[in-house]
Amino acid sequence: MHTYPDDSDGNVLRGMAESGMNMSAEYEIEFPITSQDEEMAKKIELTLRASGYKNIEIYFDEGELAEGEEMTEENEEFWPSWTVYSKFMMVPEYEKIIQIQHDLDRLVIPLGGKSDGWGLTQE
Repeated sequence: MHTYPDDSDGNVLRGMAESGMNMSAEYEIEFPITSQDEEMAKKIELTLRASGYKNIEIYFDEGELAEGEEMTEENEEFWPSWTVYSKFMMVPEYEKIIQIQHDLDRLVIPLGGKSDGWGLTQE
């Protein structure tokens, strides 16, 4: 059985393993990058592609309140939002995940973006 560091990434991996997932199998893992606006999202996409990243998508969330729901400070803070997703088919290995997050930050922080964790894609 794998052992994982006691941090947020290690805790997620540990939870995946404890739920019975095959931690030697490949999964599609996405790494979201926050962006302030569409122009910045497109610059981030171009920078990632120029650096060899291939599976990239830009997602716009205009925000939508459920029926009867009122606007909150949190909704105002996060809507609308632009997110750039970089996706990989990979074995969920701690060191590789950390390496990708650091590399993404190195590339996108100068553009005003920020790597925002990772997760398995929901298809």
